[in-house]
Amino acid sequence: MEAIHLKTPLILSRTLSDRVGVRTYLKLDNLQPTGSFKVRGMGVATQRAKLEQDCISLVSSSGGNAGLATAYCGQQLGMHTTVVLPETATDLAKRKIASLGAEVVVRGGHWAESNAFAETLVEESRSSGGSKAVLIHPFDMPDLWEGHSTLVDEVREQLPEGVTPSAIFASVGGGGLLMGILQGVKRAGWREDVKVVPCETFGANALALSLERNERAEIAI
Repeated sequence: MEAIHLKTPLILSRTLSDRVGVRTYLKLDNLQPTGSFKVRGMGVATQRAKLEQDCISLVSSSGGNAGLATAYCGQQLGMHTTVVLPETATDLAKRKIASLGAEVVVRGGHWAESNAFAETLVEESRSSGGSKAVLIHPFDMPDLWEGHSTLVDEVREQLPEGVTPSAIFASVGGGGLLMGILQGVKRAGWREDVKVVPCETFGANALALSLERNERAEIAI
């Protein structure tokens, strides 16, 4: 099946290159149909749910971008999609997700509560013998990581011949993009040469805290 995501440009940023003193490239996944890289992983996960699990209904939880990507993929595949958002979700996020034909449910004060409700919806669907629903997790899902790894495949193709990056910088929220990049780096044969640098914001720095404490840290957002 044809990929749902688009192949996006890789551009050399003169401004950033001058600022940091090394050639710096930007991978423009903001040009994806939903405005973020999320559609890469969601595309693979939803396509496999439909083809391999005989799924006719998708359920996801999100604060915004993951839900938007799931809704878009559901629209492209002709599947009923439900996106559970926390009460903190913006009206804009609700409208954009609904505009893609998804059913928007607001439940929970933060994402973890929304995700728990999404899991309940899937369990109820299966126990009732109704439409077969599959939970599309926003970040903790191997199919998702495989989809995100295509970003590195494209970077390898788009860099000038003979050029290998010294480092790849990427934002980290739930960790789905990071997992995908690590898979892509391994597949490209770059594990020994390319440093992957995860970047977090203060207040959502669960990975940094986990490494600091040597145990899993969770932050309610």
